[in-house]
Amino acid sequence: MKGFKRCVAVIALLAIIVAVVLPICICSRGNDEDKLFEPNVKYSDFGAKGDGKTDDFLAIKEAHEYANENGIAVKADKGAKYYIGAAMDTITVKTSVDWTGAEFIIDDKSALTESRVWWYPLFSVVSDTKPHNVEIPAGLKLNAKQENIMMTFEKPYMLAIYNDEKRDFIRHGFDGDTGASRQEVIVVDKDGNVDKSTPIQWDYDKVTKIMAYEIDDKPIMLRGGKFTTIANDDPKILNYFERGIRVERANVTVKNVAHYVTNEGETGSPYNGFFRTQFANNVVFENCLMTGHKLYGQGTYDTRLTSSNNIRYINCTQTNDHTDITFWGIMCSDYCKNLYMEGCKLSRFDAHKGVYNATIINSDIGQNISVTGGGVLRIENVIRRCAKNTYNNRFVTLREDYGSFF
Repeated sequence: MKGFKRCVAVIALLAIIVAVVLPICICSRGNDEDKLFEPNVKYSDFGAKGDGKTDDFLAIKEAHEYANENGIAVKADKGAKYYIGAAMDTITVKTSVDWTGAEFIIDDKSALTESRVWWYPLFSVVSDTKPHNVEIPAGLKLNAKQENIMMTFEKPYMLAIYNDEKRDFIRHGFDGDTGASRQEVIVVDKDGNVDKSTPIQWDYDKVTKIMAYEIDDKPIMLRGGKFTTIANDDPKILNYFERGIRVERANVTVKNVAHYVTNEGETGSPYNGFFRTQFANNVVFENCLMTGHKLYGQGTYDTRLTSSNNIRYINCTQTNDHTDITFWGIMCSDYCKNLYMEGCKLSRFDAHKGVYNATIINSDIGQNISVTGGGVLRIENVIRRCAKNTYNNRFVTLREDYGSFF
């Protein structure tokens, strides 16, 4: 392939491989899958026009509010084109959604930075139970690999643990900073036993905060739909836009969702990810179509993961050339554990502030595999395409700016 060299890895292991059984979010298939969307309400039931011109944000929001209160699914109207302008608000989703056969136009040119519209995700997928602060026993300390945290709970939880008096991931070089509070996510049972797939990675001589996130038993699915972002043209390049789907709960599958980006011009603020997870557990992105964004001086992403566990990308691809370095990375993550990518054709796999256990198999990565972290990094049957005469000609980059550790 002209301008590129083909790099093929049979297996790359940068740590001792330990057999780890990970929980997998599996939603039913075929007819059983369709049962997730019955009974349902439609956006048109709440006044959505779907004509591509009328702003349907409020109608869509009302449909989901009704569905959330009544525990039923939501379906888009086939053939509809829903326009969404500037809205300083988020649509809360607690039930399955079928967008198959519908289109959404997300107009970010109407989203002025000064109004903070950029701050809000379009859809926020959340649990019925809000996360809560855990009362910390006096003098609590935790050690790396400790198997029980000496606390009990009413049910299993994913915990986010912090020591705000310790700084990690101090970034050097370009865009350097002073780091962030020591933190990670772990999964515990009622007796405080730490799941072997999420061992404590750091020593905590002091714990300043613990947040508990419920592990939802009932899976939900977001299926289908074509979403097109009319890119912002913000001249300030100061803020990261959300305006997509953010998953903040456990056991969610996002399937057959396509995201396109149009009208990128000479200026624009970066994007934090149309497909996002934040404090999420057991999430699958399956057969999703993503788009690399034009670079305006800062990293900009179509999918981003933060403080999440067991996130899986299965058979995901992108709309533009995944080897074209004028489009920035598709994917990045911070503070995650057990990331998995299989059968994907995407530009990047990039773990910034650490990942614990990561797997890339049977995939085609167009620009960069770039990681910092620990545990096991497994890369098997992967094509890594490398642009000539750039720093990206390494098969795997251990991020030097974060200390090159794994």
